[in-house]
Amino acid sequence: MAKQRLTALSDLKRKFGHFKELEECMADLDRLLTEIDDKNANAAGHGEVGEAYRTQVEKGTTGLHEITNSVKDALGNTWSAGAATTDVLNQADQDNNNTAKNW
Repeated sequence: MAKQRLTALSDLKRKFGHFKELEECMADLDRLLTEIDDKNANAAGHGEVGEAYRTQVEKGTTGLHEITNSVKDALGNTWSAGAATTDVLNQADQDNNNTAKNW
């Protein structure tokens, strides 16, 4: 049976980099939601009708902001942990190579 070896793929950091791109997309989406909130705040005026409108509309966008930020945080955490893991695996490969050369 062949020995199994744990190594970092040469493009592992690049692959985890996609999570950073997705995190940035979610941040962009949240900025767009904020623009929508601002437009909704001014759309129906400031009377009773406007207040009733904003009360209903804000419920939906508040939930969207929460979901967007949760997904953004999860993507950012995955990117960060993946980059750190890649660094650890690369360092382990270097250490193993140095040990093998000095053996």
